[in-house]
Amino acid sequence: MPQLLINRNKWKFASKSYITECIDEIATMEGEAVLGSEKSKWASDRKANNPGELAGETEREWRTKCKEEGMKKMHLKNAPMSGDYKPEGLEGKDNVLLSDGERRNYQSLIGKLQWIVQLGRYNIGYAVSTLSQFNSSPKVGHLEGVRTVFGYLRKHIDYRLHISPDRITGIGKKYGEDKEKLMKERYPYAEEERSEREPSPLSTECGTTIFTDASHASEYQRRSVTGIIAYYGSTPIFWVSKRQKVIAGSTYESEFLALKAAIDEARGLRFLLRGMGIEVVRETSILGDNQGVLKSAGNHDAGLNKKHIGIVYHRCSARTFPKGSVGVHTLRSPIVARETLHS
Repeated sequence: MPQLLINRNKWKFASKSYITECIDEIATMEGEAVLGSEKSKWASDRKANNPGELAGETEREWRTKCKEEGMKKMHLKNAPMSGDYKPEGLEGKDNVLLSDGERRNYQSLIGKLQWIVQLGRYNIGYAVSTLSQFNSSPKVGHLEGVRTVFGYLRKHIDYRLHISPDRITGIGKKYGEDKEKLMKERYPYAEEERSEREPSPLSTECGTTIFTDASHASEYQRRSVTGIIAYYGSTPIFWVSKRQKVIAGSTYESEFLALKAAIDEARGLRFLLRGMGIEVVRETSILGDNQGVLKSAGNHDAGLNKKHIGIVYHRCSARTFPKGSVGVHTLRSPIVARETLHS
C-alpha cells in the first residue's frame, strides 16, 4: 500500500523527499565520475583559501560541486522509458559491461527505484521491472535507462496519489449474470473464503475495483507482461507490473493469465480488508478490455483445449461465481473515474 504522512491535517506524499535524495545521490555520483581527477587540486586550492575549514565541510562542498555537475547530465524526461528503448538488444558503447563499482551503484539505484514504486509512483513500475532484470550484469545502456527514469522523476517530482472514498463509477457490462444457475450447478462447492476470527467491521465500505491488462509478447524473449492496479474507493492501494512465467501463444492466453492474477489479488485483498475490520460486502469489480476472455470467464461451458488455459479458466470461474465476491466487467472508454496520479 502507498506510504503516506499526515502533517497538520493534510495528506502529504512521503516519497517526494526520498526521490529528491535519490536524485541528489545519482547526480553526485555522476559528477564525481566527471570531476574525480580534479579533486586533489580542488581540495588543495580550497585549503589554501580557507585554512581554518574542517575536513567535513570541505567534503560537503566537494559533493555539492559534484551534484551540480551531475545535474547537467541528468536531463528532464517526459517518460520513464522511451518507446524505442531495447534493453536486450544494446549495441556499440551501450553494450559494454559496467565495472564492479558501477555494477554495485546500478544495483543500489535499482533498489531505490523499487522502493519509490512501493511508495506510490506506480507509473515507473514497468520501467523499473524491466531494468531490474539486468541486476547481475548491467551494461552502459542499462545505466542510461536508470538515468532516464530518474530524469522523469526529476521533471514530475510533485506527482502524488489522489485519495477518495468514492466508488469508481462508469463501470461497463458485467459478464455471467444470466448464467448464475448454470454456474452453481458446475461449481457447487464454490464459496468465498472467510476467516472464523475476522473482527466485526468498524467502517463503512468504500468498494474495491481492480484494473488488469497484459501486453502480449512485448519482451525480447516474447514473455507477456501483466499489469494490475487495485483501488479501495477511488484510491489506488496496490499495483504490480510483472512478467508472466509462461510464453503465451496468443493475446487471448496472455489476457486470461492476467485476469487470473487479478482475481487472485482480489481474493487476498478482500480477506485482508476484513481482517483489518473493514466492511467488505459488495463484490470486487475486475475490469479488462479483452471481450473474449471476459465472456469465457462468465460462461459455464467455455471450451478451452489447452490444459493450462483450461485450469486458469476453471480457477477464474470458480472464484467469480460466488455471488457478491468478484465480478468481471468490460472496460468502457472513457471510464468515469478520477485521475489518481497528478501534480
